[in-house]
Amino acid sequence: MRLLRRCENKYPTPPVGSASPGSLAPSVAYVGRIGQVWTGSARMFAITFCVTSGLLAATLASTNATASSSGAASIPRPAAVLPGLSPRATMPTAAGLARALAAQLADPNLGVGPHIEVIDALTGKVLLDRLGTAATIPASTQKLITAAAALTALGPRTRFTTRVMTAGSNVYLVGGGDPTLSAQPAVTGYPASADLNELARAVAARHQPVGQVIAVAPGYGGPDEAEGWNPSYLGDGQAARVRSLLVDESKVAPGNGPGSRFDDPVMAAARAFKVALTNAGITSGDASAGVLPRGTAVIASVTSPPVSALVERMLTFSDADIAEGLGRQIALKLHKPPTFEGTGEALTQVVKELGLPAGSHFSDASGLSRTDALAPAILVSLLRLAVLGSQPQLRTLLNAVPIAGFTGTLAERYNGAAGAGAGQVRAKTGWLNGAAALAGVVTTADHRQLIFAADAPTYARYGGESALDRLAAALATCGCQ
Repeated sequence: MRLLRRCENKYPTPPVGSASPGSLAPSVAYVGRIGQVWTGSARMFAITFCVTSGLLAATLASTNATASSSGAASIPRPAAVLPGLSPRATMPTAAGLARALAAQLADPNLGVGPHIEVIDALTGKVLLDRLGTAATIPASTQKLITAAAALTALGPRTRFTTRVMTAGSNVYLVGGGDPTLSAQPAVTGYPASADLNELARAVAARHQPVGQVIAVAPGYGGPDEAEGWNPSYLGDGQAARVRSLLVDESKVAPGNGPGSRFDDPVMAAARAFKVALTNAGITSGDASAGVLPRGTAVIASVTSPPVSALVERMLTFSDADIAEGLGRQIALKLHKPPTFEGTGEALTQVVKELGLPAGSHFSDASGLSRTDALAPAILVSLLRLAVLGSQPQLRTLLNAVPIAGFTGTLAERYNGAAGAGAGQVRAKTGWLNGAAALAGVVTTADHRQLIFAADAPTYARYGGESALDRLAAALATCGCQ
């Protein structure tokens, strides 16, 4: 029974209900060490395999006492729920923390003048401040701001609707801002992305001839590139052109991570829908991008996962397309232009409304811009709001950030010298050429929750990220009195 519980904790289901202040529930879409999403039957298979493996290991151990006492380290795993805030847990002292982190802070891989702030989650006391209030390039840790703005301005339950409309025999695929609409045969995740094939089947069920297939992406404007973006971002697939209609993030070969994108996302969506109609048994005319005429009628629709789930995917995999799509929707909700500039204005407004420190600048929603500016103190303050529960909608941030050594962009990190942080550190990663970043929460050896944010001005990605990992892992092992 104990083994079964351990395996269930290793592959948790989505949380039911709310967690107590300061406690961190398991991720809604739990992504394993090698990238699987442990949901449904996949989770049951994983648990069964885990139990079987454990029983086998126990049998082998019982027949070989020498092997069982060899002291081999077990694979760390994240707790299903991390400890809540406790005033009885010993808080590190600033002097003790500085001594314990001396070697990590002196690591040349952090670059010259890293920006670091560490605070006690319960009291807010600053335990370490190295340029923590000075703005610097946040890279993808900025997605924490975008996530908070989406959860606050749009609400965790908001969904975006993609519609099929008709005028005569022509069908119009009309975008509604869903950045995860998919045409893949097996749409996975928890909850699943909206399915373009479902729309095609709904059209087929009408048993009426179809003329042209026209994709429409209303609502967004502005340039395709944000201020401070590398000119190669669109060409090398770091991001798609931001449109209210994207199918599979406009990727030529859909999947996680960067990949080649279609130059015209709306035209690509029209072609994808034509293919879906063909697969549903419908012969149609030409596919094109266009505008919606008057007199159309809705015949089918699908909705995205809720904003809370979109935020989780964005933070877990550092998805720039979801970030920019949410940024446009935040701008529209706050009556700003649906452009990069308007998105920046909207994010700034939410930062102010949440009472976070001033001094930020946002050129985009994804953190890809080198002109984005954010102080670690702002991220630390944001995460503390989530931990304390004073802004309930922000709890999703804690569930969504990657778990060190297990999920998302931290799945393959936290081994070797940083291994002590595996399962204990939950943090958002960031990288641009010249800036490595990490911001999140960690529980110390004395069961005290700390919040940290660090930005390292370095051009050595592996070295910078490894140095940040060792710094966070040292916090996890710290009593620091």
